[in-house]
Amino acid sequence: LGYGFSPRDAVAASWGGLRGAVGLALALSMEHTLAEQGRSRTGSLVLLHTSGVVVGSLVINAPTMPALLRCLGLSGKEDRAQARAMLDVRRRVEVFAEREFANLKQHPKAPTGEAWKFRVVMAVSALRRAAAADTLLG
Repeated sequence: LGYGFSPRDAVAASWGGLRGAVGLALALSMEHTLAEQGRSRTGSLVLLHTSGVVVGSLVINAPTMPALLRCLGLSGKEDRAQARAMLDVRRRVEVFAEREFANLKQHPKAPTGEAWKFRVVMAVSALRRAAAADTLLG
């Protein structure tokens, strides 16, 4: 399917849906328009049937969604995707930090010798502590 959707993703998306938010808004609009045209009974029926579908999707589809996701093998997908995204962010931060440290070394007012080494060690230690805390929390 298009845009990286697998058939399993499509089944989950169609079962989950929007729970009728758009349909209910359209039904309310139709009811108002039909009432202005003197066909309020038809507008009320459209709203009644649409509301029934919305309630049905809330009562049937919503509670069964976790079981469907497990059945389709999609229940842990978000965790894997989030882990990949975090790994990508960490790599990008490391590359950026290395590039910035290289640029700072070239700066005329950059510390030299032991002062430079101390600042780098402190900065790297802080990054490592943050990464360790993130690993422990996540």
